[in-house]
Amino acid sequence: EDPLIMVIVALPYVGGPLVLAGIFAATFSSGLASLVGAPRILMSVAQDDLIPALAPFGVTRQSDGSPIRGYFLTYIVSGCCILIGSLNAIAPLISMFFMITYGLINLSTFALEMSKSPSWRPQFKYFNKWVSFFGFVLCLVIMFLTSWYIALASIGIAALIYYYIHLRDPDINWGSANQAREFYDVEKAMMRMRKHRSDNDKLFRPHYLIMTGVPKDRLHLCQFIASLRKGYGITIYGNVHTGKYRNEVIKFRKEG
Repeated sequence: EDPLIMVIVALPYVGGPLVLAGIFAATFSSGLASLVGAPRILMSVAQDDLIPALAPFGVTRQSDGSPIRGYFLTYIVSGCCILIGSLNAIAPLISMFFMITYGLINLSTFALEMSKSPSWRPQFKYFNKWVSFFGFVLCLVIMFLTSWYIALASIGIAALIYYYIHLRDPDINWGSANQAREFYDVEKAMMRMRKHRSDNDKLFRPHYLIMTGVPKDRLHLCQFIASLRKGYGITIYGNVHTGKYRNEVIKFRKEG
C-alpha cells in the first residue's frame, strides 16, 4: 500500500536518497517530454484534419512553428489533473493510454512485417515479429491486471476514435500497413487463381470492356453496365486519347 516502499527497502542512508532522486528525475523528464510532445501530436492530428473539432490547434507560430495553442491546452489539462489533489485517482487512466500507445506500436511493427511492406526495413539485428506481437499482448495483460474496468473504458475510447476516423475516411495517403497488406493479399490471390479452372459454369462471371470515353460524360452507359454486373465481374472503361504521347500524359496528369 505504500507507494514509496522502495525507499524503505533500499540500502540504509544511501539507497533511499537515490530512489527519491530517481523518482524526481523520472517525473521531471516524463513531464517535460509530455509537455513538448503532446502539443505537437495534437497539432499533427489537427493538420491532418482527422477530427474537425481540433482544427484550431493546427495553427502554429510563424516564427518557429511552435503549437502555442496546444501548449496552453496541455497546461490547462495538466492543471486540472493537479487540482484533483490525488495522483492515484488519475494514474491508472493515464497508464492505460500509455500502455495502449506502446501496445499499438508493437502491433504496428508486427503488421508491417506481416504485410511485407517495401518501406519496412528494420535495422535491428534481432528484430522478430513475434516478439512485437508478444509485446502487444503483454501490454493488454498489464492493462487488465492494473484495472480491468479502466482498461475496458480506455480501449473503448480508443476504438471509438479509430471508428470515427475510419468513417470519415480522410483523404490522406499514409501508406499504412493495412494498404500494404491488402496489396499483398490481392497479389497472392491472383497468383493462386492460376491454379483454378474458370471454365466451370458455376464460376462464370461476365467481364466488360466499355469504350465510354470520359465516363462522367456517359453516365447512362455506366449505369446500364452496372445493372448487368450482378455477377461481380470486372468492368474496364476505355477512353482513347489522340495526339503526341508526352503531351497527352502531361494533360492527363493535370486533369487528374
